[in-house]
Amino acid sequence: MRYRNYFLLFLLAAILPVSGQKIEVLLDPAFQKPVIDGVEEQVWENVEKNYLEKFFQDETPTVTAYWKGLFDDTCFYFLVNVQDDHYYPAWKAQGNPWDYDIAQIYFDVNDTIEDGLGPENANSGHWQCADGFAEDGYNIEQYFEHSAWPGHNPDYYAACSFNDENYVIEYRIPFSSLADKYGRKLNKFTISSRIGFDVTVIDQDSGMTSIRQRAVWQNDGKSGGMTDSWYNMDACGVLTTLFHKDTIHRDTVLALIKYENIKRVNIYPNPVQDELVVELEINHPQVITIELYNLLGEKLYEFSSGQLIDYNFRHVIHVGQLKNITGINLLKVHSGGDHYLTKIIKN
Repeated sequence: MRYRNYFLLFLLAAILPVSGQKIEVLLDPAFQKPVIDGVEEQVWENVEKNYLEKFFQDETPTVTAYWKGLFDDTCFYFLVNVQDDHYYPAWKAQGNPWDYDIAQIYFDVNDTIEDGLGPENANSGHWQCADGFAEDGYNIEQYFEHSAWPGHNPDYYAACSFNDENYVIEYRIPFSSLADKYGRKLNKFTISSRIGFDVTVIDQDSGMTSIRQRAVWQNDGKSGGMTDSWYNMDACGVLTTLFHKDTIHRDTVLALIKYENIKRVNIYPNPVQDELVVELEINHPQVITIELYNLLGEKLYEFSSGQLIDYNFRHVIHVGQLKNITGINLLKVHSGGDHYLTKIIKN
């Protein structure tokens, strides 16, 4: 159908960046909400890693870091994992959090995400999550309220854990704490927009560096505003959530956010070469159907249980035997009124 092709071509544009375009990441729905404790638990296991492979301008941090993201009907969830050779946070140095080992997350929630501005500009629709943790503030969820610094930093929840020199930070950021320049707060119906996004990891080594060194996901200060994301987010990346308002697929997209019968989804391995395993845990007996499409809108595979499935379900798709399957594909799983849509990468 023409509508299906339009929808899938939209996804192709969102998932596959081309030269000169911003890098975009497709977030997965959180069918199980992460516990915000600074631990990369099982809920994060199959979520895509996005590595911070760039250095800010001429700085030379000595870290390896990646971030992961999820969303549900009220919040974003993010995890930043940092492998460091010397963990030196602000509480050890008795300094400012932005000068010592910490992660910083940036959002631009305006309709136009290239406007020459950043979170430095209050109430401009640009936001930064960058609070440090006290010495006794690890492994527990903390609430960071910014009533004294409104318009720059949202209210959010975070937790940090560290092991030797490595650390992990988890975030829970309510949509309602992120507003555009007109004061319109995000909600589950407005996260369909392309959201400007970036992650910075600050690295400082006691006795070895005299100034912070930064690893970044996208904005390396060498293009766009030629400065860091606090001042200008034009060179940052983009988040998308598949919450697209195409009428043919509105039920599918809403199901990524509103789910009642599907309790848990586990699809692996992804990327896949031969066999793709689909595991579901459901709350009530239902017929299960599975469909696999390529980005041209061609249906590559279809399965229906034909009968009610009780609570636990496992199905294997022999992907290696399918025709016209390559690269990025879309898997739809139906259970009662719930629909789950995710991307599958064929090696």
